[in-house]
Amino acid sequence: MEPPPHCIVGLKIADSIPEGIAVDPEAGLLFFADRGRGTINLLTLRHRQRKVIVQNMRFPRTVRIDPIYRWVSGLNARSNGCLASTFLIHCD
Repeated sequence: MEPPPHCIVGLKIADSIPEGIAVDPEAGLLFFADRGRGTINLLTLRHRQRKVIVQNMRFPRTVRIDPIYRWVSGLNARSNGCLASTFLIHCD
């Protein structure tokens, strides 16, 4: 049975451990920090396609979006919770 188009629960993403999630409902995009793979991901809600937009992170924690200016930001923390690095990217 196919899940409804607005439901992402039916998506199986092996080895993923979502840590932080941000949604841009107007664009139909979901961004999430994946601690299992050390990546920041973009998921299109309509077509259910996943794209890695930041990789090689050790402890990705949070994701924030600015839907007006089309920026995605977040942080990569150490295991003790201290800040290790941040990122800021522009989405076209």
